[in-house]
Amino acid sequence: SGFTCYKAECDSPGVTFSPVPSLAPGESGTFEATVDTALLPKGDNSLFITLTTNSPLRPIINLFITGVVE
Repeated sequence: SGFTCYKAECDSPGVTFSPVPSLAPGESGTFEATVDTALLPKGDNSLFITLTTNSPLRPIINLFITGVVE
């Protein structure tokens, strides 16, 4: 069986993302995240996207987005 993402969520409001594709073994894929910086405080920001997957080695995958809002 391939890779399946059961749930994708973010700890910050204003972050949206496209659906995470299911992949067959050996395939690669992408998804996009969009951050509405108007909802973030000025200065350094770190956001986390958490993927809950069917991976036996890493069922929870955390993706980090960092940046500075001016």
